[in-house]
This record gives sequence, C-alpha cells and structure tokens, in this order.
Amino acid sequence: MHTGIDIGMGCTFIVTLNDSAEKIKFDYFGTITNSEFNRATHYHLAARHLLYYKRICDYFDSIVGTVVIEHPMGDFGGNRARLGELFGYTLIAMAERFEPCKILLPKAKEIKLNFTGNGNADKDSMIKECKRRGYYPKNEHEADAIAMAFMSLGKNIS
Repeated sequence: MHTGIDIGMGCTFIVTLNDSAEKIKFDYFGTITNSEFNRATHYHLAARHLLYYKRICDYFDSIVGTVVIEHPMGDFGGNRARLGELFGYTLIAMAERFEPCKILLPKAKEIKLNFTGNGNADKDSMIKECKRRGYYPKNEHEADAIAMAFMSLGKNIS
C-alpha cells in the first residue's frame, strides 16, 4: 500500500493507492470539514489533537506499506508549531498502530518535482497532473496527498 498524507491546519487529507496506483482508501478531516473538530476546539486545544490522533489511528487500522508525509517546513502563516504538533501526532499514531513501515518525509519541492516534473508547480498544476493521471481531487490538498501516495510507488513523472 502507498499512502500520502497532506497535513493542514484546517484539514488533513489521506489517500492510499494499491500497487497498480488505484485509489483504494481516502479520508479527510479537520476543522473546516467536520463539526466534531470545530466543537472540540471550543473546549480545549488538546481535545482537537486527541480527536486528530484517534482519526489517524482509525485510518491506519490495517494499512501497511510506505507512507509519504510532506515535511512541515516554512512559516505556514505563523502556524508552524501547530502543524509540527499534528505531524508528530501522525507519526506517533502510525507507530502505535502497526509494525514499522517505511516513512518518507520529502519537502514540498521534491513532491512537486516527482509528480509534475516541476519543483515549483503551483496548486493548479498539481490538480491538472492528477486529472491527467486519472485522479479527480476535491482540492489542492487532496491533489498533494495523491502526489505523495504516487511518490511512494517509486514512480515519477510519466
């Protein structure tokens, strides 16, 4: 299995492909998509993080293989620390759910270069490349998760 995870402040997208690059599992969750996350943030920040951790654990109930997560670098509009926390919860959840798997932590530029052939590809280019390959993402975050899952296959631009 080949999983890509795009961690975001408002929403995290997870996409898993099989060895034939077919999308077999998909989930997205976070404050912009789920009322449970919105309610949790009104009680305590830790409540959101616990909910996030549990959702990651639930996703990885049986999936093993390679997981690609974009390394959280840069400013992210002042949210770097919070994204780093979600990144950490993701790694802990995966470590607790199943035997060690291969985890790749590329920078955004590497993901874009691998998927589109252009390390500076913009959001529209990532979505366009997904569609060219037969995937139809809901938005740029899902497109990034697809690109990361595809990267896990060990294939690059076609």
